[in-house]
Amino acid sequence: MQQLLADLLWLLEERELIWADSSLLPYRHQDWRSRYDELVTRPDPLVQWMAQAKSHFLGVYAERLFSFALRHFYQLEILAEHHQLHQDGVTLGEVDALVRLPDGQIMQIEFATKFYLHRPDLAPHDWIGPNKNDSLFKKVSHARLHQLQILNTLPGRAWLSDLSQTVNYRANLMVFGRRFWHLDSAKCNEMYHLLGQDSASNGYWARLSELADLPFELHGDVAIKPNWLAFEASNELKIKINFAYLKTLTDQFLRDSRPLLYRINIENDGNMTERQTGSWLFIVPDTW
Repeated sequence: MQQLLADLLWLLEERELIWADSSLLPYRHQDWRSRYDELVTRPDPLVQWMAQAKSHFLGVYAERLFSFALRHFYQLEILAEHHQLHQDGVTLGEVDALVRLPDGQIMQIEFATKFYLHRPDLAPHDWIGPNKNDSLFKKVSHARLHQLQILNTLPGRAWLSDLSQTVNYRANLMVFGRRFWHLDSAKCNEMYHLLGQDSASNGYWARLSELADLPFELHGDVAIKPNWLAFEASNELKIKINFAYLKTLTDQFLRDSRPLLYRINIENDGNMTERQTGSWLFIVPDTW
């Protein structure tokens, strides 16, 4: 429950927007924080809403949570959600959300949750997903050229006119998520300083071999989807990322090469940093 509430707040505060054509902060109810505090004491509406999610995949989880936020925390009239448009038996695309703003304007919201690792050698596709098949460049380009254009098709204009008595709308791509900066071999020796100074909103990535000679242990836990949004580490940080653990990861990556995400803290000379100074770390195979 604590993680669910933290994830909702993470969305409401737009804490980590990778891309946004328009912020929704101006449209939050003035008493949105009081509404949230009440939900903390009586979370049943949120629990029941999330229980109806069709799956527990990260994307579905975040979309469902965003839908709850739209309904309860914003001065927006929801006209449609997840509406598919078809033409001659072919699916043109799906509108994530169509809302009416307080001034009467119509806004199409394309919502996504993405996590991108920085690879400057791959520019312009230099922000790529953990599986390397996705990139911020591809996501924004596809949204611009396709998903945010389907209301300009004949079926889209007809549907929009029937629903809102207008064919004019604002397109708003909102990509929530996090960027991860590379900790190369040199920077890994400065990791204690980096993670001690930065907030839990920051993320880093390193290849397995780049962590081999750390002068301190990392303490943390593997972040299991869908718990990739807010930094809510468990009270018991279960993993010591040391030489023995890295050897285990070497063998694991031979079977499954997908990068692993951790919520981490550092122990140096027996002193663990405060939880709020922890950070996110992707450990990736050397071949990544």
